[in-house]
Amino acid sequence: MADATVDIAAERIRRAKFLRWVVEESDTEEFLHRAEERAGALRELKTSQMRNFEHVAYDARAVSDVSNFVKSSAGRDRSRTWGAAANDILDDLNLRLGPRAKSQAEEELSGEADEMLVARRAREYHLALIREYARQIVAHYEFMARDDGGR
Repeated sequence: MADATVDIAAERIRRAKFLRWVVEESDTEEFLHRAEERAGALRELKTSQMRNFEHVAYDARAVSDVSNFVKSSAGRDRSRTWGAAANDILDDLNLRLGPRAKSQAEEELSGEADEMLVARRAREYHLALIREYARQIVAHYEFMARDDGGR
């Protein structure tokens, strides 16, 4: 019973550190600026399309769920609003957020020899950053839409 209590306490501490890291990473000037740029590029989309993007990010079990949504949305978009923004979002997801998540997982588990655990933790961090990124894009979009008189 004592081991279970220690495991629960250790997991709570790990989760608190995890959440603190996500907040700190997503509160950087670069992160917020990129989200604002992407929202500006997607201004012509309907609110429901932006909400779908946010929901996919929150429900994603894998990074590819979000990437596939962005790719399919860009492919179906006749007005070409997703166009360049889709490429930028995919670059942000894979080239900026992914390496940050991996390095954080490696740092956290530096003494662990189990590569599967490190990879699983990196995915967890990556998805958390993606969710926050999507939330920021939608928040900026809604702010811009409000300034434009609503959608």
